[in-house]
Amino acid sequence: MSDAARRPGQPTVHQRLRAERETGFRADIEGLRAIAVVAVLLYHGRIGPFEGGYVGVDVFFVLSGFLITRLLVRDVSRSGHRSLPNFWSRRARRLLPASAAVIVSTLVVGWLVLDPLTRHSLARDAIAAGAFVVNVVFAGREGDYFASELAPSPLLHFWSLAVEEQFYLVWPLVVLAALRSRAHARRTLIATIAVAWVASLAASILVTSRSAPWAFYLLPTRAWELLTGAALAVVGPALALRMGVSFRAWSGWAGLAAVAASTLLLTGDAAFPGWIALWPVVGTAAVVLSGIDPAPRGPQRLLGTAPLVWIGQRSYGIYLWHWPALVLGAAAWGPLGSSGRAALIAVSVAVAAATYRGYENPIRHSPWLAARPARGLVGGAALVALVVGSAVVVRALPRQLDAGTVAASATIVVPTTVPTTVPTSVPTSVPTSTLDSTPGTTSTLDSTPGTTSDPTGDLVAGADLVAAVAPIIAANATAMAEAVLVSEVPANLRPSLSEAFGDKPVIYDDGCMLADGETRPGPCVYGDASSATTIALFGDSHAAQWFPALQRIAEARGWRLETLTKQGCPTADVPTTRPDRDPQCDEWRSAVIERFAADPPDLVVMSSYRYNPGGLADEPWRSGLDATLGALRPAATRVLILGDTPTPVPSHVPACLAQNLRHVERCTAPRSRAVVEARLSVERDVARRHDTMFASTSDWLCTAEACPVVFGDVLLYRDGNHISTAAAELLTPYLDATLGAAVGSP
Repeated sequence: MSDAARRPGQPTVHQRLRAERETGFRADIEGLRAIAVVAVLLYHGRIGPFEGGYVGVDVFFVLSGFLITRLLVRDVSRSGHRSLPNFWSRRARRLLPASAAVIVSTLVVGWLVLDPLTRHSLARDAIAAGAFVVNVVFAGREGDYFASELAPSPLLHFWSLAVEEQFYLVWPLVVLAALRSRAHARRTLIATIAVAWVASLAASILVTSRSAPWAFYLLPTRAWELLTGAALAVVGPALALRMGVSFRAWSGWAGLAAVAASTLLLTGDAAFPGWIALWPVVGTAAVVLSGIDPAPRGPQRLLGTAPLVWIGQRSYGIYLWHWPALVLGAAAWGPLGSSGRAALIAVSVAVAAATYRGYENPIRHSPWLAARPARGLVGGAALVALVVGSAVVVRALPRQLDAGTVAASATIVVPTTVPTTVPTSVPTSVPTSTLDSTPGTTSTLDSTPGTTSDPTGDLVAGADLVAAVAPIIAANATAMAEAVLVSEVPANLRPSLSEAFGDKPVIYDDGCMLADGETRPGPCVYGDASSATTIALFGDSHAAQWFPALQRIAEARGWRLETLTKQGCPTADVPTTRPDRDPQCDEWRSAVIERFAADPPDLVVMSSYRYNPGGLADEPWRSGLDATLGALRPAATRVLILGDTPTPVPSHVPACLAQNLRHVERCTAPRSRAVVEARLSVERDVARRHDTMFASTSDWLCTAEACPVVFGDVLLYRDGNHISTAAAELLTPYLDATLGAAVGSP
């Protein structure tokens, strides 16, 4: 607004800007903070249609960049490098008291309500949060295909605080260096911001397309959002003075609408941040810019209303308290309904309001602490030490992970009448004890090469191979039924609950399980590399989980075993829950089929997890698998689809067992929920249509009623859906009989 259009008694633009610089308070920014935190609350509480409520964090980033840079430019211009200790001291007084209180409180409550495994993980997260690097921990965890299946950490939301803290450590030094050139200080700072902004946005877009978790959590791919606010602090006042009144008002409302729309239209499946984050970031920037010189009809009056300002002033504490309340509440009382989540959010708001008045503000505005920067810095260091020390104590406390009993060694009985076929290329001198699960039992390996047994007539291309393993299933039915009744976690469990997370097939260490960003399968050969019979394993981690059994079989039978696996990528040509991964999956499937066309294996064994069973219907899966087999069959004469293993009801079996050391039955899944028969039926039908073979694994791991998680001394699942390496080795006879029949088929 020009001075000519100013109403009598209204301060001039320069007077308003001067007052703003002196007080640093803008009611509209507090209102924006309120909108941001409410969006996050609704998103985390799963209240209403706000699936994109996570963009509230992006709003916070822009506001933080704006406010901090404005403060830095003012202080550095006045005092140079001497202003930095004071800046860091103020940041310590502002951020660390509340964060320390939340972390320590979460550790205490977590010790009471969480299982020993999760409690141990929480302590590790607390150490990382106290050291301002927890965002890196979560980036690695989310990028780890198996770690991403763990229950969410009560400190997960501290990733954004870590990003800001890292920015606060580095950015003041950059501003100081840029402003040292008095003649061109402003231009140097603007150029620095511009170059860093472009580089960070480009990195965000690139990394999001390859590995969204790393782009989501790390400062280099998020810095451009903070730098957007920084740019507003430097060029915003001059730009606002050149904007017309109507344009300022219009742009402010448009920006607010963009932020609101992003909370409604974006989803959790969006490839975020990347270029999509421009939506809430530019929207926030427009609102902030319009408020530098507020237009009478802009959104500032709405944003400056008392309720929004009240929430905005307490938004930091609200943000910190609400997530632990939701996670720990669910751990204590089980899955919460919308009313329960809303109640916990309301409690967290009340706690935040109380700590804001009685704890945060007294420390933040303490004259004694403000008198000398060293006092604030020492106090901040003491709070960091308190957090880290508390976490170290919790991590060091003893934990009980078994019931103290000892289970008998798990065995699979193999009848001597099991039908198998051994290729003629396999020597007849293969020892019969090579694959025995029980000393003294007869192996599934047939001693006569080239023979076949097909009493049912089902062992033909395109048919179910259940007849090959039916005698083994029958012989072990009683043992499987007894496993359903197991009540205590044995002390000799293999792997132990503490070792389950790292219990992965060797192909992960060998680099033969492709990770994010990798699409070309390497030369991963096991067994007898010179054998005339080649078996190829094709699929995701649910194919790779069978590698320990396949390796034993290949070595015993003298087969050449190739692995062509990629985490998170189904064999069916269907979308996953990670849009950034889908193009990689397409490239990988094409590369695998090209490999088969160039060097056809004798048998392709393919298997995949039943991706997104609730959101991905059976018909799309049918079409996707049909497309893959249509491309694969010309390159492979024999294909075996191995039906997916049952999925236990608990989200993480070891964590469930750690919580129920003497009530294992609480972690046992009903077969009706663990086995998705409709999806298996689709795979069987597609296999028949393409003249390929299909084998279900459900009866290998379940009775007619339930699917146990402990069998003798073996932990069957290392997480919520992958079988352990010990389980794969235990189940080797089932897979051996199936492969023997498949390779021996006409």
